[in-house]
Amino acid sequence: MRSRADTQQRLVAAAREVFAEHGIRGASVSAICARAGFTRGAFYSNHASKEELFLELYRIESDEQVRRLREAVAGVLGAPERAPDPVVLTQHLARAVAATFRLDPAWFRLTTEFEVHSLDQPHVRAAIADLDRAMRAAVEEVATEVLAAAGASASLPVAELADTIIGIYNDAVRRALLTGDTDGTVRHAIDTVIPHVVAALLSEEAR
Repeated sequence: MRSRADTQQRLVAAAREVFAEHGIRGASVSAICARAGFTRGAFYSNHASKEELFLELYRIESDEQVRRLREAVAGVLGAPERAPDPVVLTQHLARAVAATFRLDPAWFRLTTEFEVHSLDQPHVRAAIADLDRAMRAAVEEVATEVLAAAGASASLPVAELADTIIGIYNDAVRRALLTGDTDGTVRHAIDTVIPHVVAALLSEEAR
């Protein structure tokens, strides 16, 4: 007899495949059930809708991104010859973090579609907003840790510094996937844009 956790894991794996093939609107509960090898009853005993299942997939992906982020930052901050300059340190961190993220056009398309799809569903929109806040809080926590390790401070609240970095990176990924220049666009943001923006936003005594 399968455990509830095993059923959930298989539903999530099947949903990722079906959503990637058909999109959020095009994917059906029946198709997800067929791919997972379950009945609709098994589906609805775990999730109220396909939107709820995608939120679980979204949550899993967000948690994994945070885990990779923390791991990459710990690796840079724990290096025996860590760069003392805050800007150089930021560049090293940006490269390490970016190396842990894969550019996944299918996932980018799905999350974009889902966010648009959620606009007329308040409860789904609220759930996405909660996940977004959790991700930003994690980045803010890491940014605080990095500033402390570098002996630096920002000229604006750390939350806004984190939002700025996230915005630059997300926009670079979006443009990279739209243009097909998946290396040059993101690399420019990591090597040039983010470090220079961080340098401009560090307080005078930190420069």
